[in-house]
Amino acid sequence: MGTVLSAESSTPAISPRARTPSARQRCRRRAILLLLAVALSGCAFFREASPTEAPTPTVSVSAEQVAQAMADDSFFSDYRNEALLVRGTVSSVETASGATLVTLSTGLATAVVCDLGERATTIRAGDSITVLVNSSDVKRLPDEVLLSPCAVQ
Repeated sequence: MGTVLSAESSTPAISPRARTPSARQRCRRRAILLLLAVALSGCAFFREASPTEAPTPTVSVSAEQVAQAMADDSFFSDYRNEALLVRGTVSSVETASGATLVTLSTGLATAVVCDLGERATTIRAGDSITVLVNSSDVKRLPDEVLLSPCAVQ
């Protein structure tokens, strides 16, 4: 019923109607695709949880060590991806554009400046403090090393 003999060849030609899938075939294809989608999403449910990232090591350093490492061009290789606890003596506290900047003395030509942001502080010159900063948040400036943002511990 679906084949017609061609006058030019002895092979039967398939009629255009026979090439289109029937409603039953389309329904079967959709069911298979739906079953495959459900199976794949089910596999994702049973997948192992990805391992948690290892905690960032914390290194305790002095403000002088930070300034010296920056002067020696070794800061970023020495303290890559580490949280730093920087301890030092406050030489000045300034407020600029709403941000509190605490300068730690180093005994070197390069100062270490901690940007506390808009946090209020009772820190005064002469206080010994420790601040926390990620090494990736440390910036080299011409006359200082900027720790921004940092937090007093």
